[in-house]
Amino acid sequence: MKSIISLIFIFLLSGSGMLKSQCLKIGDIPFKVGEKLTYTVRYTLGLNFDAGEVVFNVDTLVKKGKTFFHFYSTGRSYPNYDWIFKVRDRYDVITYDKSLKPIYYHRQTDEGGYRVNNIYKFSYGKDKIYMSISHSDSIPYKDTITHIKCLRDALSSAYYLRGLDMDKMKKGKKSNMDMVIDGKTYNITIIYLGKDRVKISDTLTINTYKFVTTTIKGSIFRGGDGLYVWISSDKNKIPVKIEAYILVGKVIVYLIDYKGLKYPSDSFLYYDKGKRN
Repeated sequence: MKSIISLIFIFLLSGSGMLKSQCLKIGDIPFKVGEKLTYTVRYTLGLNFDAGEVVFNVDTLVKKGKTFFHFYSTGRSYPNYDWIFKVRDRYDVITYDKSLKPIYYHRQTDEGGYRVNNIYKFSYGKDKIYMSISHSDSIPYKDTITHIKCLRDALSSAYYLRGLDMDKMKKGKKSNMDMVIDGKTYNITIIYLGKDRVKISDTLTINTYKFVTTTIKGSIFRGGDGLYVWISSDKNKIPVKIEAYILVGKVIVYLIDYKGLKYPSDSFLYYDKGKRN
């Protein structure tokens, strides 16, 4: 089973692209230090149930007088779900503060007893990523990837794509990226479907940009159904909902709390302002 955190940005890593990959041009960085986004993962398997929670944080790191972003995410299954499939995940990535190019990435996860401990160190001067890969079902090994100019890890990619100028995108536009996941490289395609209004709860509706990528059959996906993601259409460009069909039902990931936004949440409609800090 994919990790809970992976389900948040899995639209970045589940498609197989056919276009030439590109170094997408980033514009305004739509987040700041102190941003915190919290999501719930819901499964529909005849009955609907919330299985776990994921938190994404933006921090900073100063080293030798230089400032870097530190993105970190934690995911865990809820206590009443632990007996079925216990999840305790953490992802960390350090990036440059303007280009968001990753420098250091660490995934340390435990999902139902299956443990992963992966570390990537990016060297742009040598055009290489030095990797240390450790999975429960294989012997730990070290490896190197070359030609890394446009190559990113999954977590920094999620923040990087928020910096794209979505207002200038045309419906049907395809964007491709190269990513490194579990020591392997993937080319992914994301298709812009236009603007949409999505209901998150009885008290919250959000104006969004909608995207899709095609899932690959196998793992937990049926294949060919598409995985959809909705991103708020204000300047913050927050992922607010993700939906996909899996082999035995459907999974929905949705935003349940947000703090420390860089800009006003203008696309958020009909929520109780009294509950916001």
